[in-house]
Amino acid sequence: MFFTLVLSTHSARGQDTLKLPTTKVHRVFAHYYPTALIAGDICFGLEHSYKKRLSHEFSLSLKSFNTNFYYYNKGYRLDYLFKYNIWTGKYFRFSTNLSLTYKNIYFDNRVIDYYYVEPSPTRTPRQPYITLLEDRRLKEYGIGLGISLNFKIYKGLFLGGDVTFNRVNYQTTYNIKGLVSGDIHESPYGDNSLPFKYITDNSKNHIAPYLRLKISCLLTKR
Repeated sequence: MFFTLVLSTHSARGQDTLKLPTTKVHRVFAHYYPTALIAGDICFGLEHSYKKRLSHEFSLSLKSFNTNFYYYNKGYRLDYLFKYNIWTGKYFRFSTNLSLTYKNIYFDNRVIDYYYVEPSPTRTPRQPYITLLEDRRLKEYGIGLGISLNFKIYKGLFLGGDVTFNRVNYQTTYNIKGLVSGDIHESPYGDNSLPFKYITDNSKNHIAPYLRLKISCLLTKR
C-alpha cells in the first residue's frame, strides 16, 4: 500500500523515477571485414559507441597472402574512425567519420623481373633484361573523411560498410640483395654495386578511396 502511494505521488508530480532511458549509454561492436580478403588481408575491428551521436572504431588488417604482382605477403594496416552519428534508429545507423590510416607491408627474398620498353609508338615490352633478388617495403599514411552505414539484420547482428577518401603519402624501400640474371649495369636504380638500398618518397599527397564491407556483432549494451 505504501509503495503504491509513493508511485502515485511521484506520477502526480511528473517525477516518475522508474522511467528507463531510451538511449543506451555504451555499446561495443565487434567487426569482421570480408572485403579485406581482396587485398590478401584478414581484418577485425572494435567499435565503442557513446550515447546516440559519438562513436569510434579501430581495425587491424594482417597481410596473410599476396594478391598482386609485387608479392606483398607480410605486414599490417591500421585504421581509426572517429564517427558522428547523424541518424541512429532501431534498424539503421548513418555516420560521418574522420579517418586515420597507416599501412606497412613488405616482402622478402623475391625474384623480380625488370622489363625494357622500346622507345617506339607501340612501346612493345621486350623480354626481361635484368632479374634481381630483393626485399621491398611499402608504407602509406594519411587522413581523410568518409561515411559509414549499419543495418540491423537479426537481433545483435548487423551488416554495414565504410567509404573513406584518405589523403595519403607513400614511401617505398627497395633493398636489392643480388643479381639473378642480366647485366647489373642495366639496373633501373642506377647503381653498379651490390647489395644496395633505394628509397622513393612520394611527397605529393594523393586521394585514395577505400571501400570495405563489414559484419558486426553487438557485444555489450547498457
